[in-house]
Amino acid sequence: MVAGKLRKIEFFKQFAIEEIISLASFVEYIELKEGAILFEEGAVCRDLYFVIEGRFNVLLKDAGADDIKDSNLVSTLKKGEIIGELSFLDGAPRSATVQVRNAAKIIKLPYEELSKYFELNPVSAFKIIQKISIMLAARVRSVNLMWRNNMSF
Repeated sequence: MVAGKLRKIEFFKQFAIEEIISLASFVEYIELKEGAILFEEGAVCRDLYFVIEGRFNVLLKDAGADDIKDSNLVSTLKKGEIIGELSFLDGAPRSATVQVRNAAKIIKLPYEELSKYFELNPVSAFKIIQKISIMLAARVRSVNLMWRNNMSF
């Protein structure tokens, strides 16, 4: 069941069925209700998530604010997108709060299990890191373009 869900995620389309089956042995399928918090800004956790269904708001708290009500919407993540990649890569606390916008389904790749998988499957590990890097590069290019288009000289 989970292997079939992984197979449908664009991120994993080029993975061999053996890789998908191996990953499916430890990933978690989670259903979340509207308004649920996946994780909060500052939380220490390196798990990685993929959106199967629904949307997630990425929120940044105002400086000095303690409440999520004092947050700004930075982006919305949708089906096929990855959540938690920065903390997964560098181990730093979560840089934003992620809240379920509408009922959602996700796949969770627990960091500890994924680390063990990487040790045993270096080719698959390379594919995953490479795909995350490409996605992050696209996001940085997009932000650069927004900044350039909003600059006034």
